[in-house]
Amino acid sequence: MVTLRADAQSGSKGGLNEIKKLGPHVVMDDATAGLISTEEARELIEAINEQLGSEMIQFYPGLGHRHLMVWVNGKSRAICTDPQLLVGRPIADALPTGDGSDILWKLMDASVSDLAGSSLNDERREAGQKPANCLWLWGQGRAILWPNLSERLKMSGVVVSQSDVHRGLGIMAGLEAVDGARLAGADLRTQAAVALEELKKNDFAYVHVELPDEVVYGSDVAAKVKGIEAVDRELVGPLLDGLAQLGSHRIVAFCDSGSVHHGQAAEGPGFFAYRDSAAAPSAGTGRRFIEADARASTVPPRDATKFVVRLFAKDPDGRGADYPEIWGTSVGTIERIHCVADRIERAHKDGHRVVVVLSAMSGETDRLLRLAHEVTPLPDDRELDMLLSTGERVTIALLAMALRARGLDAQSLRGAKSGS
Repeated sequence: MVTLRADAQSGSKGGLNEIKKLGPHVVMDDATAGLISTEEARELIEAINEQLGSEMIQFYPGLGHRHLMVWVNGKSRAICTDPQLLVGRPIADALPTGDGSDILWKLMDASVSDLAGSSLNDERREAGQKPANCLWLWGQGRAILWPNLSERLKMSGVVVSQSDVHRGLGIMAGLEAVDGARLAGADLRTQAAVALEELKKNDFAYVHVELPDEVVYGSDVAAKVKGIEAVDRELVGPLLDGLAQLGSHRIVAFCDSGSVHHGQAAEGPGFFAYRDSAAAPSAGTGRRFIEADARASTVPPRDATKFVVRLFAKDPDGRGADYPEIWGTSVGTIERIHCVADRIERAHKDGHRVVVVLSAMSGETDRLLRLAHEVTPLPDDRELDMLLSTGERVTIALLAMALRARGLDAQSLRGAKSGS
């Protein structure tokens, strides 16, 4: 749900009450509908569902301004835009386009009429709050079946989050989710305590927390800094202390860049902090490490989809097998592939059993993604996976050739064949 207003330059007074139809005269005023509460939004969504819902289309209330529309046998290839990218800008060029966009456009247009007469919105205006005067549809996609992460990793996992989105993602991936009622209104220290309690029963925990919406979407930089410091002090600190008592552990911290909340899409790689309690302290231990340091680093970005191999790596049979990860820049040229082969040959001579997980050659995945998006803005998931897998297949075959040329009995395998 969002707040739209008329563009003052179009000849209107630029008021929030003048929107009757979507068009070039309309501007995105607030992508959060004035930080509308979950209770207020629920009332509006339920009313919208009575007016616009059908056997094929249903609206479900979520949290705050974020909700869900289910379109049975609907079109998933319409091009829609995140409203955060439009704040202060006309919406005309950002309305849905492509297959099925006519239906989405009609629903959004109809919601403007229905919400205009809402008594709840009248009360919000009288209280000096922004009305939720449009359902802005975006983030479309079909329901998918994800691989069961617990079965894949042979580990039990749990999601600790107050967010329905993150709890739902965890459940889709085969993880348990802490009952939302258990976390309702919980502060950061309580969430850390719940996570540590769950780690006594599970192998890993995915902990997700958010700063309050008024901090995330607000412009008070000092409040943002205080919020981040609170997460570090009241969540990360207790987690590290508790993990130390539980024994050997690994922890990863990843933050949303937040750039989308400033009217622009996030660019560049995401930064994360990783700690393995079993690893020897590095020379840089104790110094600061912020975004500026990460950008200045000479270490190239790594494929995040391969990071899970490192995070959950273990010796499955206790016989000392090694599982090194070889990233794209390490196999970016034939010369570098030979260097990797030399390393593996030395490890083999030292008595190690070596399994190597390879990325595509440097830049190859980006090239394939560009090709896919030249064909269609929304490539089919299965066919995109098939396309991207060709990058890794090239690398594993070349490395296997280099190893066999050194007299090693190496064989390239696809992921599906590696366990058989």
